[in-house]
Amino acid sequence: MDALQAFVCAIQIDNKHATAWMDLGILYETSGQAQDALFCYKKAILDKDGKLIIIKIFLLLLSTIR
Repeated sequence: MDALQAFVCAIQIDNKHATAWMDLGILYETSGQAQDALFCYKKAILDKDGKLIIIKIFLLLLSTIR
């Protein structure tokens, strides 16, 4: 099983798995699939408990710029 399949399986099991959505977004982004990545990042904005994880995503994006 490759990373893409693992993230998709995790999301199928739990559609609100924010970390899986974020990691899938990173995978798409590094593969040059910006639209798919953006979709995943939007899905990852709220975790299961409704807590915003946008700051986590923002920090991750900042780290890629440096």
